[in-house]
Amino acid sequence: MYELWLGINIIYEWCLMYPAIPLAMLAVLVAAYVLNRGKPKDWRKGFFPALVWAILGFIVLFFVYPMLIKSSIFEVKRLADWINHLGICAGLAGFVGLVFWPFMAARVRA
Repeated sequence: MYELWLGINIIYEWCLMYPAIPLAMLAVLVAAYVLNRGKPKDWRKGFFPALVWAILGFIVLFFVYPMLIKSSIFEVKRLADWINHLGICAGLAGFVGLVFWPFMAARVRA
């Protein structure tokens, strides 16, 4: 239970340190879907390219995210720390996939 609370607290404090980032993330997500609202899309065919972008985002975030919170990948030592780090990176990579999905779906054309 402590590790779950720790993960939630990390995200909460991150949002307190940088309050504009969650708002900017929401604005980017809304803009991605608004920009692609009138184009015909094949959402299923666009999912795999968006998933590739999400995986690439995960790989980059795995190394970059600790620097964003003024830490280091070498400070992640315990299993709970690794699980929190991987979970946060997976969540941010999911955001990358959600942003790229409408663009990839519009690119493959229905």
